Amino acid sequence: MNDVNDAISRQQAIETFKDCAVNGVGIDGIVDALNQLPPAEPKRGKWNRLDMDTFNCNQCGTTFVLNQGSEKMHFCPNCGAKMEE
Repeated sequence: MNDVNDAISRQQAIETFKDCAVNGVGIDGIVDALNQLPPAEPKRGKWNRLDMDTFNCNQCGTTFVLNQGSEKMHFCPNCGAKMEE
């Protein structure tokens, strides 16, 4: 069984749940099937500086403007990528 804190792929979880539902698997079977999924690879990204206080995520392209004095976020709030310096 995976550590309960492991992240799993949303798509894999949906496919597993659908397969279980089609086959009449109960909640315990669904939990067992989800626990068998491998941990998802964490998405990693980098902030691209567009100008003095504007950055965008290289994974999803979402643009963010930072308030003066605030620090860059460690994760993209849009796609969840962990930002590396």
